[in-house]
Amino acid sequence: MKWVGNEINTLEHMTKYSIIVDLEATCCDVDSFPRAEMEVIEIGAVAVDAGSGVMLGEFQSFVRPVRHGVLTSFCRELTSIAQDQVDSADLFPPL
Repeated sequence: MKWVGNEINTLEHMTKYSIIVDLEATCCDVDSFPRAEMEVIEIGAVAVDAGSGVMLGEFQSFVRPVRHGVLTSFCRELTSIAQDQVDSADLFPPL
């Protein structure tokens, strides 16, 4: 157990909520670029009550790719992400 404010957090309390994250990345079907050069182009997440499965909130954001800025037709079809959605998105902030 650990103290947080005036509450004692047990494992049961800490696992009451779950966040499920889904990432989409640039991709191709004919090896036009190496897998190591794939870039995240969409971040999605939902928060759920782990006990009931009820969705509590959601998040979705596109990310503009740098290495391979033009999505392949394979990638657009696979992810249903349009080129203009990533073109107008922000870049990842520099580390």
